[in-house]
Amino acid sequence: MTLIAYYSKTGNTRRFVDKLGQSAVEITPGLTLEQPFVLVTPTYNFGQVPLEVTEFLYRNGDHLTAVIGAGNRVWGANYARAGRLVSEQYNVPLLGEIELAGTTQETENIRERLRLLDD
Repeated sequence: MTLIAYYSKTGNTRRFVDKLGQSAVEITPGLTLEQPFVLVTPTYNFGQVPLEVTEFLYRNGDHLTAVIGAGNRVWGANYARAGRLVSEQYNVPLLGEIELAGTTQETENIRERLRLLDD
């Protein structure tokens, strides 16, 4: 089962990850991982990757296998943009984008994509 690493300032990303039912670790200052992981990142500051996620990836990016972007659709083109930015920068697949804590359908879609990663 793939490890999920996530950052959650408001709790939305944490609620989404909890719904996935996978092994997960919340990104904290200085966290270092020695195994492959899928990142779930929110989008802040008009389409940017949170600084905490950038710092985490600087230390752990070699183990990143895929990314899921989270955001709020009210930001238009910047909706879940952090996931797209990380996907491009680290050349890993974007497994999907979720709004806030993820709808039921978004959660099911991501669960299926994670299952395919584990096969």
